Amino acid sequence: MKRNKFILSISTLLVALTLLYFGIQGFSSADLPVENEHVTGNDTGINIGLDYPTTSELKEMVETADLVAIGDYENFDRSWNMSRDLEDIYKEDEDRYVEGRIYNFKVDEIIKGHVDSELIEINMRYSEIIEFEESNSVVSPEGIIEKEATEVTIHEIEVIDPLYIEPELNRKYLVFLSKDDDFNNYYGSIEPFSIVFDENGTAELKSNLLDGEHGELTSTTNHTIGGEDIIVEAHVEGEIDDNITGESIEDLVDLIEDIND
Repeated sequence: MKRNKFILSISTLLVALTLLYFGIQGFSSADLPVENEHVTGNDTGINIGLDYPTTSELKEMVETADLVAIGDYENFDRSWNMSRDLEDIYKEDEDRYVEGRIYNFKVDEIIKGHVDSELIEINMRYSEIIEFEESNSVVSPEGIIEKEATEVTIHEIEVIDPLYIEPELNRKYLVFLSKDDDFNNYYGSIEPFSIVFDENGTAELKSNLLDGEHGELTSTTNHTIGGEDIIVEAHVEGEIDDNITGESIEDLVDLIEDIND
């Protein structure tokens, strides 16, 4: 299976400059809510920029969602390739692998929307495979191949989505979801899309963007290729003000019902 590729020359230890852009038209609905993705390479590593719709407003969380519900995650069900064949979305994309993780979620109360069953599937974007072609080609600073490769080694690197948070099982959640009718599952309609409650019914807003610096969240991993360290960074931009943590579940439900009227 082919992946996003970057060429590393053993002799020059340069990664050829590459820009890959995946606009929203290049995704199936299963890839949402990523709006677009930018992947660039340089002589020190790979930078991946992921664009998600974000908000600090409860009103926007409600308005963007098909389903607003209270319930709990019962278990992790399975992983799947969210990237699909553009000619047949029910087949995997052979050139790209984006791992989604499916969790079974038991709906106890619906505040907006409806469901056909109290047990629904929630899909979360977990990671993407980036492929490196390590070769002994010689690449100029301008990215021109001066000597063709005679040896090529393929390296695959898994890049974890910076916004992924593994849900806690058997805890009460309030979730804001959109429906993927093609695959009959749900996904977060906006970031953040999840509120968890403690035993006293006090809310905690869940989003890794709350821990970001200056409106940007960066996830960094280091990999050694051809004896050199390659840094892979994944970035998400968006600054979120937490106006929800500390609220009671009753007050939040009242606010959501007022918004939805």
